[in-house]
Amino acid sequence: MLSNITILIFLKYILPLLRDFKFEKEDGNHRILLLFKGKTEPMLCDIFERKVGEDSFYPIYSDSKTIDLIDHTLVVDLNFIDKESDSQFKICISLGNDEKFYSSPFIYKKEQDNFAFVNKFLTRLIKINVSFSTNMILT
Repeated sequence: MLSNITILIFLKYILPLLRDFKFEKEDGNHRILLLFKGKTEPMLCDIFERKVGEDSFYPIYSDSKTIDLIDHTLVVDLNFIDKESDSQFKICISLGNDEKFYSSPFIYKKEQDNFAFVNKFLTRLIKINVSFSTNMILT
């Protein structure tokens, strides 16, 4: 169960830093753009893949050179992803203050020749803090 403090911190400090992803294809190059207003710069980008029939995502790429910060826009290059696979992908952005944010799963759509989110309503980076209390009373 998320604590009220965690939710308030998210709403006040984290949510204003994040905006919707935008998949972009320019001159045959695929990438994700994300407006980033934070004072802490992104340090690392991890990309995870889940193949058809598997339950978990596995890391396929981790590099600080994959991301650029151009005019407060985070740019993640996706050209290395195998577009012939029917896999789902996720991105994890690590900030300099040890915070990590994850994208919703996305896929490559051959008919559109571009990437798209599996769920069109979940297009933001999210940070999830989960805390459990051992003093919970169940009724």
